Amino acid sequence: MKLPRKYSSCEFVPAILLLLILPALAIASWTRPLDHDEQQFVASGALLARYHLLPYVDYPYFHLPNLVFIFAGLFLTNGFLLLTARSFNVVCAWLLLLLFFALFSRRFRILGDSRWVVACGFVLVLAVNPLFRYTAGLAWNHDLPILVSVAALALLLQREKTKRSGFCTWLAGGLLGLAVGTRLSFLPLALPFVIIAGWRGGFRCILLFLAGFAVACLPALILMATGPRRFLFDTFVYNGPVNLAYRQSLIPSKITLKSKELFAFKQAFTVPSNGLLCFAFALYNVWPLFRTRSAKALCAESKAILLLLPFLFLGAWMPTPSYRQYYYSLVPFLFWGVAAQLAHTWTMESSRPLLFAALAATFAVGVFESIPDMRSDHYLASARHWPAFAVHHQGVAITDITGEGPVLTLCPIYPLEGGAAIYKEFATGPFAWRTAPFVAEEDKDRALIVDADDLIPYLSHAPPRAVLTGFEDQTLEHPLVAYAQSNGYKPVKLIGLQVAWIKQ
Repeated sequence: MKLPRKYSSCEFVPAILLLLILPALAIASWTRPLDHDEQQFVASGALLARYHLLPYVDYPYFHLPNLVFIFAGLFLTNGFLLLTARSFNVVCAWLLLLLFFALFSRRFRILGDSRWVVACGFVLVLAVNPLFRYTAGLAWNHDLPILVSVAALALLLQREKTKRSGFCTWLAGGLLGLAVGTRLSFLPLALPFVIIAGWRGGFRCILLFLAGFAVACLPALILMATGPRRFLFDTFVYNGPVNLAYRQSLIPSKITLKSKELFAFKQAFTVPSNGLLCFAFALYNVWPLFRTRSAKALCAESKAILLLLPFLFLGAWMPTPSYRQYYYSLVPFLFWGVAAQLAHTWTMESSRPLLFAALAATFAVGVFESIPDMRSDHYLASARHWPAFAVHHQGVAITDITGEGPVLTLCPIYPLEGGAAIYKEFATGPFAWRTAPFVAEEDKDRALIVDADDLIPYLSHAPPRAVLTGFEDQTLEHPLVAYAQSNGYKPVKLIGLQVAWIKQ
């Protein structure tokens, strides 16, 4: 008779910690203030779910579209838009940590039961990394592409150990296609992934990978076929010359080559956790390569990650100007490279306490860095005051005042949370509006972009029930306030500087 297996504390404690990470990530996400970058992701999903409006076809959208369809499906289940979108990304971030736990515990199996503790240690270090904490869990397009691109690489590297290697290769291509179709900056990864797919797999594996990639890109390809010029404008022209011209009019010093290089350097080396990570990666992956002059010194994961890193950096560096969250894509792969190569070169059991101490010290550094970000505001005492909930309740309260619309605003999430209608051309929040002066006149109608000079004729066919202001820069909102004042709208003060202008 087979006796039930006994679980040791080395397995039980990490399992509990991994489960506790999920509510910790959720609370950290739900208590973050609303970021205006979240506007267009939430608004586009709501427009598709409620009114069957498509990005590029019916309104401007300056990213690739996969996340629109995911959010739209989720928004059909409930009316808490921001909460639902953030929760989806929280789950993606948590699944990334679980995936790394599985990969690292497998890699450190030479340590016996201690591998669970080591794998959990790496996961905790990643969870407190400043770029992970800053990026994970907001309603934008970072968590999903990171998760699926890591999963794609894991499938390619593990395919030879399964009887279904062809399916794994096809699925890896699909996962990378999902990443690219969610965020354009992952497109440079296609080349190194094709090389990895063909590595010991040959031309057949490359074809399988590309087939999966094409299937996952179908939503973007179909929308591009529906309106190619509008798709190309929103995806490339807006994010290229239009946004560059706008930035040059505001902060020309922030978009020079030197400033972008300096920003990347600061992210890598002036933040202690990131500096330690870069040093560890160089020590375990780059230095052996230079010392031995042979790739045999590196494990398969390290070789693949070294191939990916320049393309990951290119995707993070290209957008102008640079922001912290763009460089988050490098962090999980750097962690993976350090852990995999450390396990590959492990020889001395006597060094095990040193590894535990290094993980504990790095985790302590990350925790110390996170202290300034810890929420101590009074709203933490009640979940109703957490931004993910408060935005919904405030949106409902605003709709009670304004009616169900249409509502003119540069902050569309509030009326949408309350169930009111918005003007679809304003689905991007402030982004299309603020760059409109830099769009050629012949492109504005095609791109569904409204300029301040066009506001009155645009609204003449369907005047707004209300105008919401006080959510964005006063200069941007001045034409909206002027329209409300000149057309007899009555101001109703909301919270802080926020005002609802009501049609009498």
